[in-house]
Amino acid sequence: MSTWLCLKKTVFQIIRVFP
Repeated sequence: MSTWLCLKKTVFQIIRVFP
């Protein structure tokens, strides 16, 4: 579950920096 959370956090940050 830790990997899933880490992945979600990374994706969220990338999306936030994308736009």
